[in-house]
Amino acid sequence: MSDLRGLFNDLIRFEIELWNAVDARLTNDFGLPLTHFEPMSVIDRIPGCRVHDIANELGITTGGTSKLIDRIEASGYCRRLPNPGDRRSSLLELTEAGRRMLAEAGTAFDDELQHRLGDALPERTLRQFASTLTRLRDASGRIGTQESGDEVVITDRGIPVARLLGPTATATLERLAADGIIGRGTTGPRPQASGQPRPRPRRPVADQISQQRR
Repeated sequence: MSDLRGLFNDLIRFEIELWNAVDARLTNDFGLPLTHFEPMSVIDRIPGCRVHDIANELGITTGGTSKLIDRIEASGYCRRLPNPGDRRSSLLELTEAGRRMLAEAGTAFDDELQHRLGDALPERTLRQFASTLTRLRDASGRIGTQESGDEVVITDRGIPVARLLGPTATATLERLAADGIIGRGTTGPRPQASGQPRPRPRRPVADQISQQRR
């Protein structure tokens, strides 16, 4: 059996060491902590960026993200703009000073990553490592979704045909049930074979579900 505790310790310790090294480089050279550099990078990358978008990208709370944006805005590196599509939220953009700072700090950021990652391992090993991390994060996300009850799996005679995720799952299920495409599963006794052929849907259930989700 793999030493998962050892793997956990190595992974977490390396993440901390890498974060501290990059943070120290940006703070010492530019007075820009990594906690500001990362949200600024997201704002630069996502058109019409909102606080919620940054929170999702960085995996932190919306409240914590909003406080970070307050500090970055106070430094003169970003500003809030009215959101014409939603008065309850604001759009974020970098100021001219913010774009200059991000460009300069970004060069040092890339240089530090090259020094600590790119120079330490062959390119092929780094690609495999990146692929493995992506798979682990995807698996962790699926587990979290299942445990929070935000995932619904639809089956057709016991065979999974669709997976619904997120806040739209309930509305999709209601439409499918109203159209008679699905019904709630039962836990009663198994039906006995009648010898009659099974009724077949006019189209595959998965296709009908896909149409409902559009």
